[in-house]
Amino acid sequence: MALSDGRQPMPRYLAPIYLPTVFSTIAVSAITPLVPFMVTGLGGSLAVAGFFAGLLLIGQLLASVPSGRLVGRIGELPALTVAGVLLLIGSLALLVPALPVVALGLLAVGASASLFGLARHSYLSATAPLDRRGSALARLGGAARFGTALGPLVGSLFLVLCGTAGAAASGALAALLALGGQFLARGSVHAPVRTAAERALPRTRDLIRDARRTLSTVGVASAAVNLVRASRTVLLPLWALHLGLDEQRVYLVVLAGTLVDLALFPLGGRLLDRFGPRPLAVITTLGIGAGLACLPLASGFWPLAICAAAMGAGNGLGSGLLFTVSAQVSPRRNPGPALGVFRLVSDSGSAVTPVLISSITAVSGLAAASVTIGGIGVLAAALAARFFAPDWLRACSPDAPHAGERAPGPENGANGGGDETRSPRVSGPG
Repeated sequence: MALSDGRQPMPRYLAPIYLPTVFSTIAVSAITPLVPFMVTGLGGSLAVAGFFAGLLLIGQLLASVPSGRLVGRIGELPALTVAGVLLLIGSLALLVPALPVVALGLLAVGASASLFGLARHSYLSATAPLDRRGSALARLGGAARFGTALGPLVGSLFLVLCGTAGAAASGALAALLALGGQFLARGSVHAPVRTAAERALPRTRDLIRDARRTLSTVGVASAAVNLVRASRTVLLPLWALHLGLDEQRVYLVVLAGTLVDLALFPLGGRLLDRFGPRPLAVITTLGIGAGLACLPLASGFWPLAICAAAMGAGNGLGSGLLFTVSAQVSPRRNPGPALGVFRLVSDSGSAVTPVLISSITAVSGLAAASVTIGGIGVLAAALAARFFAPDWLRACSPDAPHAGERAPGPENGANGGGDETRSPRVSGPG
């Protein structure tokens, strides 16, 4: 049934999508600040701790394409259950006092995050009305930010009550809550109806070949943005450890950034609908890059918290940014496999982050790593300004009408004019 202004009503996503997102991100964000302390407590060096902190991101990258194919094969809703079970197993593995088991647990948690994110992203991309898809995806980003803000609080509480092992166990509890929320909401959401042709899974190499221009432009720009955004989650705990702060203060530093991030995500969603992803990507990468470059000036708790808040502001304004970009360059029907391939490229930026930071830290020190990543933020902003332009995104969309055709809907709709139904197909980007 259409609304009075002709738009389609927005499906109800709170119980089946947004609340489980909150719980699953609570689990990950409760675990992340503890990783350097777990590793050094088990005999690892600071450089090894930096690498382990990035295993979450590496697990996410390795699972990108398999997650897309799993979503395309069994559907978004069953894939969410698989992701919840994987998150629970990975969280429990962190309780084992052995570095190899901890490494496997972090990889499993990262893989679950990939599957969670891709299944929810695919579901919203396929079911949300096109003129409000940007807002729906921004709310998904906001739900993740809300969980990220609560995670350090939950982890800090368990840390006080039960020590480091208890804080790690809080991740397992949040994973159970995410699974329980999805089970209780199973009757309130319905899977998209797809034909046999739409359910057919193309080969991964064919997807890569057909989308090579998109992957080498929009995908590379997304990877650069992801690298800068992911760096703050690795560098903040490492810098706090370098300054000699205890676990409790590390949680407070992370919380300072996530609270600012959370406060600004509604504004980021509105700006995304109004202006599109390009200006938001530039603001996000330059803001986070500046905060990272200033980390060597942070000599104590309060300066570090200010840097975290500045980076949180930049990240909050980019809520839903890469969700919207990847949705615009993926097919509307059964987008899971294409999203998985795109995320393989875009998440490579996140996966490279810990290796890059560990390498620079081992050779030149943590301050050099912070300044280097801050400089990469300028490059990421330049790539986003070029390849997130509305015309370029329209040209890369597989659902855009061909030359001479017109798509239904308003000329200047949501997502900053970058959606695939907004203007005629052009022959090539730029």
